Amino acid sequence: MTRSIFRTFYQLNMLAIVLLAARSSYAQRGAVESRPIAIDSVQDVVQTWSVETPLFIKGSIGVSEQQLAELKQWLRVNGPHWTVVLLSTAAGEVYEAPDGRQYADLDAVEYALGKGLSNQTAFGALENPVTHERDGSVFVLFLRERKFSYFSSDAQDRRAVGKSHWIGELDRPAFRAMTNGGRIVDAVKDTVKTINGRLNQAIQAETDAAKRAELEQSRAIEFLRSGMVTATASIDDIEKKSKGFRAEHPSATGPLTIPPIVDWRKTLAGIGTELTPDRTRANEQSLAKVADELARYLNAFAASADLEAQKKKLESRMQSLQGSPNEVANPFIEKSNSLLKAAREGSQNGQLNIADSIVQAERSLAQADQAVEQENRRLDQVRLPETAKPHLI
Repeated sequence: MTRSIFRTFYQLNMLAIVLLAARSSYAQRGAVESRPIAIDSVQDVVQTWSVETPLFIKGSIGVSEQQLAELKQWLRVNGPHWTVVLLSTAAGEVYEAPDGRQYADLDAVEYALGKGLSNQTAFGALENPVTHERDGSVFVLFLRERKFSYFSSDAQDRRAVGKSHWIGELDRPAFRAMTNGGRIVDAVKDTVKTINGRLNQAIQAETDAAKRAELEQSRAIEFLRSGMVTATASIDDIEKKSKGFRAEHPSATGPLTIPPIVDWRKTLAGIGTELTPDRTRANEQSLAKVADELARYLNAFAASADLEAQKKKLESRMQSLQGSPNEVANPFIEKSNSLLKAAREGSQNGQLNIADSIVQAERSLAQADQAVEQENRRLDQVRLPETAKPHLI
């Protein structure tokens, strides 16, 4: 039993040693991973870049190791597609492009990070999760030269937050940070937050606009479906009315006897097979045209059915205008009679313009009323005693 207890204590001690060693190893690895990469030249950025290494330092820039470690972690969370390079100076930098051309100093840094990094590493494949455009960005600070550089990708360039908007606009946060105490960490953070914020706002606006457009398209398609149902019911109604009209007027040959039922249904069928966003406008125009034609036929049938009632009303008004002073109403009465005759003939033959003739006849009688009123006023003026007439001074 004593031996068993000893063995248990031994196993527990070994487990504790293993756990302590693992914790120490993990802590050391975490400490290494949290540190930015120190480079001797900008070429090292292109050779060692990975998505887990967003921060590179060359030389002494006056920022503590702890601040740099915290900045690296901040970039991983807040700027996962950003690469930041902080250089004490660009002097002495040399970069050879794949085509053999060599660049020095500032040009070497800007060519390496502006072109080489995107073309030679997976940095160029970084994509915005919403738009799936390239959106890898690079911020470079040259401490001795007192200069910033920014390299953007498609997502930024297309939304007014690209390199062309850098100087005098997007570089202002970094400029303010550096002129207010040389706050390098703030220069990085403020730049990333400003550009990312504007980019995200622009993308959100596009997303919202796309959703609104999609909703509008959906509503437009539903409107088309509803309009097609109404149009179909109107076509059925016209077909029924036309059949009844032909039975009552077998010798008629006008449009009401042969409405284009087949053409209307064919147009609606075509719309029904193409209810897609890209055809919405064309479908709306086609449906509106059919709806106008249907309304015209329905109005003609209604006017034909109501003609006798309208005829009696107009004849009564014409009768009241008979014997107007100096027969001023007679021309208008004659015109209204002619229009009524045209309406009767059109109704018998199944024409579409019956309602137009009735409206014109009503307008002509309204003009007759005005003519009678004006003539009566003139006659009243003539009958006034000479002393009661107005005199001009």
